[in-house]
Amino acid sequence: MRTTLFSMLFSLIFIVSCEKNDEEPEAEPPKETGTSKTFNLFLTSTSLPEGTVKFSELDDNTTKVEISISGLDASGIHPAHIHNNSGAEGGGIAISLENLDGSTGKSETIIAQQDDGTSVTYNDLLNFDGHVNVHLSESELSTLIAQGDVGPNEFTTNIEDYDLLAVGGSGIEGDITYVERVSGEILAIIALENTPPGGEHPAHIHINSVAAGGSIAISLESIHGDTGMSLTDFSTLDDETPISFSQLKDFDGHVKVHLSSSELGTVVAAGDIGGNKLTGKMEEYPLSEMAVEGISGTATFKERKSGKTLVELKLNNTPADGVHPSHIHANSAAEGGGVMISLNNVDGTSGIGLTDVVMDNSENPLSYDDLITFDGHIMVHLSAEEISTIVAKGDIGTNMLTGEQMSYDLTELNASGVSGTITFEERKSGFSLATIMLTGTPTEGDHPAHIHANSLEAGGGIIISLNNVNGNTGMSQSDIEKNDAEEAVTYDDLVNFDGHVKVHLSPDNLGSVVAGGDIGSNNSGARISYANDIRPILDTNCQIAGCHGSNSNIPSWASYETVSANAAKIKFRTGNETMPPASSGKSLTADQIQMVANWVDEGAENN
Repeated sequence: MRTTLFSMLFSLIFIVSCEKNDEEPEAEPPKETGTSKTFNLFLTSTSLPEGTVKFSELDDNTTKVEISISGLDASGIHPAHIHNNSGAEGGGIAISLENLDGSTGKSETIIAQQDDGTSVTYNDLLNFDGHVNVHLSESELSTLIAQGDVGPNEFTTNIEDYDLLAVGGSGIEGDITYVERVSGEILAIIALENTPPGGEHPAHIHINSVAAGGSIAISLESIHGDTGMSLTDFSTLDDETPISFSQLKDFDGHVKVHLSSSELGTVVAAGDIGGNKLTGKMEEYPLSEMAVEGISGTATFKERKSGKTLVELKLNNTPADGVHPSHIHANSAAEGGGVMISLNNVDGTSGIGLTDVVMDNSENPLSYDDLITFDGHIMVHLSAEEISTIVAKGDIGTNMLTGEQMSYDLTELNASGVSGTITFEERKSGFSLATIMLTGTPTEGDHPAHIHANSLEAGGGIIISLNNVNGNTGMSQSDIEKNDAEEAVTYDDLVNFDGHVKVHLSPDNLGSVVAGGDIGSNNSGARISYANDIRPILDTNCQIAGCHGSNSNIPSWASYETVSANAAKIKFRTGNETMPPASSGKSLTADQIQMVANWVDEGAENN
């Protein structure tokens, strides 16, 4: 019996001893290998990066996922997941993460597999087509507080932004931004202002520029009226042709946003993209009123990234049902010339005509630099049926006026009753436009005019022949680049020329002179006085309450120093009759406008 008990005790001790010896030491937790990748999380309320999600490789082939977001409600508990696809596309939950603690703004999860049991390594996660969503609460999973793309959906530093402008008075405008993903896909973000709540606005990338128009190349997600936003991922055109970010940067296209899917014909916003993006270089030319009272405006040449030129005509007071052909002609408006470039018609309702110019009508290539140095002018016609009726025209390129001018009186001679002025205006080319304006000319009259050598008193031969003065209008315009001997004559040559002008009764009666006056160095009339001539004009019309007198946002014209510093601006604005503004109830006479211009041209002296 003792032997049996001893044997049982020995066996028990042996078993216990063996169990203790067989116990393994506790396993150490996995350690970080030092390899990690961090992605930005964007707050959905601000679209600004306010957090991160960090993937860290562990030495047991698992991954530590750490989320950190600042500024959360301390009492909040926020579910987080890794979802399939990009944030723009959306997708189901692939991997559930530990909730974020609002008090710390952090969560940490060790990942070895997806929720469906598929194993996932660190490298798998780096190449996972997914995004991270952080939700408001377990009961409000549809409300996101932060989101960020991960893996190949991460953004590169390549980004392009283009303006989308309101169309048809919609008031809807904004921009479209393209961002390149690591995968090569492109995210298009449209953000618009003033979209109607509840609206759903289809959007597309079209071929060609807005001015040229073209078919749909890429369909984008519709814009939600409540947010004014849409997000679209794409890597191909609608016809499955691949397109990269670099190709999109140079794409010949434009974006249109439509009112609704049932009203695709109504465009509410549009903008050029890619190679049609404007560089910012532009040149503007005035288009003056002609046969129809009130129709005038501007022609603006804008350089595109592709080298094309957008020619934008904007006219005021065109009839709502009007369609106005327009062209760029050779030479100046004073000379006239044939059509060189046909432009798109000006729409009477909007007063706008848009044309992309890359060549002339003979298919000779034309760059932006070629156009702004072109010897030409623009004419806008009343209609295709009344092409001979010009409603607006203006010089362009080298014929553009610099603003420098000099006027001389043409006095009545031989009791003709005819008198007026001749004005020389400098062109960008350095040459001159000579404009004669007379009163008292007989209807149907045709009056030859010339610049002669020496003073009117001394007399002299014809040096430069000018275009005849039309008796009905009392006006003639001539481009002066050379004298009758074919010698070059610049604007500076003319305003210093020892000469005079004579206007004759008719081609058959050149001996009868109806008006004449000295020009250039022979114009020795009394100089205009700042104190006696200019100061009274300013005091009466400009240095008044609400204008340049008491408005702190507008410079005061009280001192000569301020007036002289702004002399060129004063000449320009009085010349185009925008100063005084119509709202002031003040206006200058033609003589006062000319007096201001002459005083500035004489050096704007304090005399």
